[in-house]
Parts: sequence; structure tokens; C-alpha cells
Amino acid sequence: NKSVRSGKLEDQFDFLPEKEIKDPDQTKPADWVDGAQMDDPNDQKLDGYNNIPEDIPDPDAAKPDDWDDEDNGEWNPQ
Repeated sequence: NKSVRSGKLEDQFDFLPEKEIKDPDQTKPADWVDGAQMDDPNDQKLDGYNNIPEDIPDPDAAKPDDWDDEDNGEWNPQ
């Protein structure tokens, strides 16, 4: 049981060639944003965005048979 070679396999063999040769002279633009998200200065909400009701009533909703106003509160068809 003699060891013929020792060391890391990655140092001895080329398993996968590098995908891209890194250019040492390449830099990011001065206005590059590294954050996960960035604000869009031209972003605007649609007209009427703030007029959308939080709950939209359902005209076809019916009060369930097992609804108890005392336990469940007042019925509100939303």
C-alpha cells in the first residue's frame, strides 16, 4: 500500500477548464449599483392606484348557515 502521488486532485489534473479568462484591466462602470435592488427614478404608480379598496365586496356571498354573530362577529360579505 504505497502512495504513488499526494496532494490535491485539482492541483494535479485539469477537471474543468475555466469558463472565462478574467481581464485584469476590466472594471465596473462608475455608476454601477451592487445592491440586490435599485430604485427606478422613472417609476410611477398607475392612476387610481390609491383608490383601490382594501376589501372588495362579493355581491354573491351568502351568510353561512353555521355563522354565529356572537362567536364569529358581524357578517360582512367580503
